[in-house]
Amino acid sequence: MNEQISAVSPLIFVLIDRLFHCNSVSELKLALNKWGFTEDEYTEKFEKLVLSSQFAAKHPQNAHQLLSKCLLQMYSLKDKDCCLGFPYKGSTTYLSKNITEEDLETVKEFLKNKNLEPWNMRSFKTADKNGRTIYEIRLASVLET
Repeated sequence: MNEQISAVSPLIFVLIDRLFHCNSVSELKLALNKWGFTEDEYTEKFEKLVLSSQFAAKHPQNAHQLLSKCLLQMYSLKDKDCCLGFPYKGSTTYLSKNITEEDLETVKEFLKNKNLEPWNMRSFKTADKNGRTIYEIRLASVLET
């Protein structure tokens, strides 16, 4: 499935999935109470909850690694982290970080000439050994057998 997500979304999913795989909701509520905070205060204390979970006890290195890779972005209010858009002003997994609006117009024009729309495609910009711009367009599709 080709969905629009931030780069940190898969890490957040894995972290929360593993947390709930190893702990019941009631166990997590007990952990919240142990640390002296209510369910409403979880944002600033989520890290403590994760690190006091059975998941962290069983897999401490994995828990720390996931937290270090996604915790700051989970709560970031910066446009680049919480808004979808071009890589230089938002978050996207549809475009490589170096694609500009001008590049996207070039890609759209190419696709239009091929009777295709860019809605379910990913575009990546690279350069060949001579410095010439290369666009790689990946089409989301399903192979049925």
